[in-house]
Amino acid sequence: MPPDKCIELLQRIKDLGSRPCIQVKQLRMIAGLAAWISDLLPQLRPFVTMIRAALNGAIGSTVLKRKAEAGLNWLCAFAEGQMRPMSVLHLAETSARRIVVVFDASTTGGGAILFTSVDNEGNDWQSLAPDNLLATRWNKTDEQLLSASIGSAADQAKWEAFILTEAVMHWKSLIAESTQPFWVIGDALGVLEAAAGRKSKDAIINALMAELALIFAPLGRALEATHIWSERNPFTACLRRISETLEQPAEIEPLLVDAKIEDRMVHPWRVLGSSRSSRRRCQLK
Repeated sequence: MPPDKCIELLQRIKDLGSRPCIQVKQLRMIAGLAAWISDLLPQLRPFVTMIRAALNGAIGSTVLKRKAEAGLNWLCAFAEGQMRPMSVLHLAETSARRIVVVFDASTTGGGAILFTSVDNEGNDWQSLAPDNLLATRWNKTDEQLLSASIGSAADQAKWEAFILTEAVMHWKSLIAESTQPFWVIGDALGVLEAAAGRKSKDAIINALMAELALIFAPLGRALEATHIWSERNPFTACLRRISETLEQPAEIEPLLVDAKIEDRMVHPWRVLGSSRSSRRRCQLK
């Protein structure tokens, strides 16, 4: 990436100063430059989407700065961290195995299952014993964080994106330590498209995709996604039941026979601007 692009982006953001309103023309120039950079670094896309959303809410020739502030702050942080010559390094993840996370959510809870060694074609995950799992019921804090309602079908996509992001956060140390490609499987097509494309038109889901970007970008890693209908996914039904009862369904033994519920701390949210307290998790020993 040409260093001058980062320098220009940083300078344009700083030129906005502390005024409460931004000229639409100024913000469009920042959005265009950031979009160009995001073609090289897709992890920036959710932050560019935040800027464009602010532009859509413009009043005449100005935009309230607070509407674009989150995206601007992260773009500024990125630009400040890149004030050095950069070269392009092409890496191919050629491992014969991959890490797979299967996730699912209802409007009352969600869950995810981890497989740490699936063949690179993804053919054997349905017959493998999971290496780990987590499950949780939604609470009032989650409702406030997502501007969603427990039990509301209208918020289903938010809950799906939420459990996916929580699962990645929960197992991010394993992702960081491994050189294997990372693959997520679910039945929420819109959420999977957002994860693979690293952006969403929904502000909350876009913020969750930004959380994922902040995990994968420093690692130089990518996230692959595959949509599989729930009827073809043997773990979907059990994930929903585990999340609703936090107990292991008898019919999935012996695959999860060692599962138990324990307290876990979750990585703090950075884009959503809130951290969550420890909650009950279902995890394999």
